[in-house]
Amino acid sequence: MPVTLIDTARLTLAPFTPEAIDALLRGDQALLRQLTNANFPLPLRPPPLMESLLPQVRDQVRAQPDTAGWWTWLAIRRDTRDVVGALGFGGPPDAEGAVLLGYATYAEADGRGFGSEAVGALIAWALVEPGCRRVCANIPPDNTGARRVAEKVGMRLVGKLWDEDIDEVLVYAAGSGEPAGEPPHPMPLPAGSPTPALSVPDTTHNRIYTKTGDRGETGLFGGGRVPKDHPRVSAYGDVDELNSAIGVARAAPPATLHDELLQSIQRDLFSIGGHLATPDPDRVRKALEKAELSASRIAEFEAAMDAADRELPPLRAFVLPAGTQKAAALHLARTICRRAERNLVHLSHEAAVPELFIVYLNRLSDLLFTLARLANRRNGTGDVTW
Repeated sequence: MPVTLIDTARLTLAPFTPEAIDALLRGDQALLRQLTNANFPLPLRPPPLMESLLPQVRDQVRAQPDTAGWWTWLAIRRDTRDVVGALGFGGPPDAEGAVLLGYATYAEADGRGFGSEAVGALIAWALVEPGCRRVCANIPPDNTGARRVAEKVGMRLVGKLWDEDIDEVLVYAAGSGEPAGEPPHPMPLPAGSPTPALSVPDTTHNRIYTKTGDRGETGLFGGGRVPKDHPRVSAYGDVDELNSAIGVARAAPPATLHDELLQSIQRDLFSIGGHLATPDPDRVRKALEKAELSASRIAEFEAAMDAADRELPPLRAFVLPAGTQKAAALHLARTICRRAERNLVHLSHEAAVPELFIVYLNRLSDLLFTLARLANRRNGTGDVTW
């Protein structure tokens, strides 16, 4: 497919060639200027959230040069030749004729309408190309800027989906044809958004599957992808498992026993998981405001244990993780908590981890042990000793 330049009132859209991507990644300003006839912001850097995507784009275009237009384009100001951002689809249309659009603008160009101008032009280009019937964009609900751009260029909100990495996303679409049954390929999303989900959902329901992790990688909150066995993923995955185990303990009879305390712990763990999934908290600071964890929680745990100890007999033997259904569930949560603590310590050897999180999990495992003993005590079962 031959690719030509696309001109709008203020912009020229030009394919981002593999050679130019290499020059950008190497920091070769002179060669990059020669190849693109454009000025990149200095110091040289990729558009936001595209650092990990550009090598993939380069390799795909080299392997299939006839698909070049379906990858990444540069948006260049016609008057100054300044690059204001990049946009593209991440691959040719799928079997249903759908592509997934994304764009990213440099902070220096924000608020000037370049995003909608570039996106509108690229959508128009795509929808007249053979095989393309539908252009979609998956946008987190709190990314109001991206939503405004989608609406300004005539995209309609057609549904929602649930992504394993970033929770709910809104699906916007332009073009004809029914919603595609298979997802398009990966692509960059707007500045400030996490790595995108990849399904184009049926408008009658919300899909839980997105297929973004089928290659053994997952997206981090705030951008970037890592293998699913990365220490960071192991850490927040264990915290998620612990949260689920506590949910099981809450549901175990009697459901009212410890329920308020356990629910508050689940909310804490959700906050911890959000922070652990974010390698660059400054990038998504506003989104993390709700995820603050107070150091006073440690004192609350200790007070709860002190109160329970006044009701429990002295501990004079090893206790088996058994007894009532409630106690057994709490013991299981305790052991998962210990694993989460170990993996969090492991992560702290190579990345910044708030000390409060490690203290929290350490104290939480003690609390869960104490609550398990208390559950047996109040049932009349008592400790099951070794």
